Amino acid sequence: MNFKLDRRLNLIIPVERADGTTLHVHSQPISRPVFERYYRVFARTFAGLVGLGLGEVAGPRVAALELRRTAEQLGEWEGPEGAEKGLMPEIRRLTNALLPATAGGWEIVPWQEIKDKQLLDDQDVSEVENAVVFFTVYSAMHRKKVLEETLEGMARLWGAQISSLGPTEYGDSLRTSSGGGSSGEKPSADVEHHLSQASVTNASTQSLIAY
Repeated sequence: MNFKLDRRLNLIIPVERADGTTLHVHSQPISRPVFERYYRVFARTFAGLVGLGLGEVAGPRVAALELRRTAEQLGEWEGPEGAEKGLMPEIRRLTNALLPATAGGWEIVPWQEIKDKQLLDDQDVSEVENAVVFFTVYSAMHRKKVLEETLEGMARLWGAQISSLGPTEYGDSLRTSSGGGSSGEKPSADVEHHLSQASVTNASTQSLIAY
């Protein structure tokens, strides 16, 4: 699983399925009102990830689990206002998948629908949700002026690409690269000017806690 991050700081995760096709998960950060409602959960989850040394390498594998554990400890997991029924559904609402369409091109499908219809196996769902929560927590906790640098560091560690394309534009570029098909292959040279290949590098976890 590779990560891509567009310059509007949305996360894109290509996921290869068992049938050989690829879907692309697109997730946006939460709004400030949502952050303010769950700020203790975000701050403690971030601090826990950093304190345990779960940075850009291990953090995306366990962030959703750490968030749940933190919210339970704070008494903010269960109930109508808890993170289980408030925060996590909002994170999922802000997450969509670009799915290969039967007639060619790409269809944007809500992430909850991907889960409900079991269009990915349990392991892939877990990996995506943990990665999305990691992205969401770091997006909420870092200062805006250093956020892009921090998330680009995360992306580089996962062998990612940095793209200026939004989800619809990104789907169009995939369709162009495969001649209108739905293989989910990487965009070819005719859209390569939109993308810059990021080299794999080592980076340390930054620990600034500010919004």
